[in-house]
Parts: sequence; structure tokens; C-alpha cells
Amino acid sequence: MKSAGRWGGAVMSNDSLSDLRRAIAEAMHADGALGGPILAVSTVGARALPGDGAAITLMASDETRETLAVTDEVIAAVERAQFTLGEGPSLDALTSRRPVLMADLADPVAQAAWPGLAGRLAELPVQALFAFPMHLGATVVGVALSYRATPGELGPDHVIFALRAVDMFTLALLRLREGQPTTEGTDWVGDGALGTRQVHQATGMVMVQLGGVIATTAFARMRAYAFAHDHTIEEVADAIVARSLVLDPDGSAAT
Repeated sequence: MKSAGRWGGAVMSNDSLSDLRRAIAEAMHADGALGGPILAVSTVGARALPGDGAAITLMASDETRETLAVTDEVIAAVERAQFTLGEGPSLDALTSRRPVLMADLADPVAQAAWPGLAGRLAELPVQALFAFPMHLGATVVGVALSYRATPGELGPDHVIFALRAVDMFTLALLRLREGQPTTEGTDWVGDGALGTRQVHQATGMVMVQLGGVIATTAFARMRAYAFAHDHTIEEVADAIVARSLVLDPDGSAAT
């Protein structure tokens, strides 16, 4: 089972992210590999995501999509079903520009949101789906989708790792698609950070705390808290990462 992802265990670490950066950088130069660097980077990205399997798909709309890599036939079937039915977490993540994390497809919320997809997947070993939009600034250029064969939520550390991983391989794929030159080593590979690494990690945690809001919304909430309490954004981020501060959806904060 790949539930923790290839580059992490129960807790995703900066070492795991460093390993992923190196793997992406190596894949960027896989000119002799079957499918070339784009397939190589996409495959690295798909294997890094938490879950039992994953797919990387570029999407401009529900009608315009290109699946770059799948880890197994199960997720390939999920992608085909979404494309056929015009519904599912990937499309929701594309249009909402935020993660869609459905821990149990038997949940009435999932059944109501995607009635056709739920029925189509009934005979597949898919009980949970997690869709992460691939951001290029304010634009979403695709979706990374992973699944679990058993119901269950992704822990905050797994969500944060997935968000960082998606940022990394999205940048790599776009550089490849645009034909931009790359250098040996990993310096050019983005680390998925908005400012400092600690601030980005805190932003990811707040996204989860606030129910899956987009990164800009989570960062704005952190900034508002910092202003109201005369803290720097770094101090707020440190407290969030240390779990001594939790920002609640109702506008309150727990310490």
C-alpha cells in the first residue's frame, strides 16, 4: 500500500521534500526514457502523492484535458469515468481552485455531489478520492488526483506534503511544456514555498483548518491574525506549525 506516499512515512518531512526535488530534477533530464522527461516527471509526481495510486492531468476545462501519468489501472478508470460523466473531484478542484478531499465515497455528500461517478466506481477498489489543483499563479492548469482503497482522511502532514509536491512538479512540467532550458542539479526546482518554508507550511495547515480554502485565503487569515495581535507573519506561522495556535473557520483562534 502506498498510503504514505513514496517520499514519506507517517509524518512528511523536509528531507522527504528534498528527496522529491532531486527525483524531479533527475526526471527532467530523462531524455532517453520511454515517454521522455514529461512522462518521467509526471510519474515521479504521481508516485509521490499520498494514497494507493494517483494520476496527473493537465486540464483547461472539463472538455480539455490530458492525463500525463497514472500509477495503475484503478486510477486510470477513475479518470475515464470523470471524463465520461463530466463530474468528480478533479473538475470540482479545477473550478474551485482548492483541494477536494473526500474521505469516504459512501458519504451522502459524495453521493449527492457525484451521483453518476459514485455508481460507476462501485465495483472498483476506490473508497476515497483526493484532488489537488495544479496552480500557476491564479490559474489552475491541471489536477493531481489520488485514491485510497479504504475510507479514511488524509492527515494534515500528508495534505501539506501533497500541496508542496504538486507545486514542485507543476513548475517542472510547465518548464518542460514551454521548452525552457534547465540546468543540472536541483536549484531551479521550486520548493512550493510562499515566502519562507515555515510560512508555506503554516499556510497549508490553515487551509486544512479552514475546511479546504485556497492558499491565498489561508494566508490572508494568517496576516489578519498577525495584524490584530501585533505579531509578524513568521511568528504566527511558527505558532501554527508548533500547533500552539489553531485558526478556526468561525473566525476565532484556539491556543
